[in-house]
Amino acid sequence: MNSLATGNLRNLVLIPGYQYDFIRRKRWNLGAQVQLDIFDMTGSLNAAAQINDGVPQTAVFSSGQLRAPLPVAGPEIRFYPAERFFVTANVLGMYFFGYGNFVSSQGTIGVKLTKNIAVRGGYQVGSRLNVNTTSNRLGVSLTQKGALAGLEFSF
Repeated sequence: MNSLATGNLRNLVLIPGYQYDFIRRKRWNLGAQVQLDIFDMTGSLNAAAQINDGVPQTAVFSSGQLRAPLPVAGPEIRFYPAERFFVTANVLGMYFFGYGNFVSSQGTIGVKLTKNIAVRGGYQVGSRLNVNTTSNRLGVSLTQKGALAGLEFSF
């Protein structure tokens, strides 16, 4: 039996959010962050035609797309080792009442370009996204890790 199957998964995440400091000191801040993680996932699976025990099997292709806006919230801490340089860490998550849950944690470094604009980069140390349908016939369980980059605007 010969078989050849290939798969592809593409995941784009956009994250607008808001952060409010409960404690603000000269060298550090402690606050709460709320954001909307907008996931756009596309996947495909392609299996080549083959013959199994003398029975021809046709080629199969399937694809699907999931767009999910997920609201999350949690604490964030920020340290200022230098005036324009900062380091942040957070833990965010939300439970979706039987349909799934989402938990993520990330650390970033940033540089203030102006009083109101900063550039940030870092690493998402892991996130877990579980989404289930009511019948449990279709679901997504995704763990991702990797680099991130973005702009921050302060008001």
